[in-house]
Order: sequence, then C-alpha cells, then structure tokens
Amino acid sequence: MARRILWQMVFILFGIYCIYHLFNGRNGLLVYWQVKRQLVENQKMLHELDLEKQRLERLTKLLSNKHICKDLLEEQVRKMIHYSYPGDILIVYAS
Repeated sequence: MARRILWQMVFILFGIYCIYHLFNGRNGLLVYWQVKRQLVENQKMLHELDLEKQRLERLTKLLSNKHICKDLLEEQVRKMIHYSYPGDILIVYAS
C-alpha cells in the first residue's frame, strides 16, 4: 500500500514538473507567446518602414537627373534655405 502511494506521488510530482516547464521552460508557452507578440510588432514596423521607403524612392525618382519635377525641387530648396515669397502663409509645426 505504501509503495502504491509512493508511485502515485512520484507520478504527480513528475506531472507537476512537466506542466511547470510547459509554461515556464526555456521554450515554454510564455516564451512562445512573447515571441509571437514581438513578431507582430516587428511586422507592423516593417510595413511602416516599407511605406517610408516607397515614399523616399518616389521622391528620389522625382528629383533624379532624368526627370526633375520643378515644383518638388522648388519646395525642397525653399525648405532647405528657409525661403518664402512675400505674402506666403507659413504653417510651422514642432516635432
């Protein structure tokens, strides 16, 4: 009888050990959920960076030597040298 109780205790403790490591182990569920959440955040950041890259590529294409968009060139130069025509309305925002 004592031997049977001892074996039951061994199996119960082994089960508790396995369940604990299922959640808190090096490759447990908590780590999996954390990595999965980080993956989603990184995918959002990648998407935002892709959009920014596309925007910059479009601006670069418009300012290239083969095709210069005069309006865009004027806008960029005015931003760089802080120039405005008399009567222009300037909207300044702090970032």
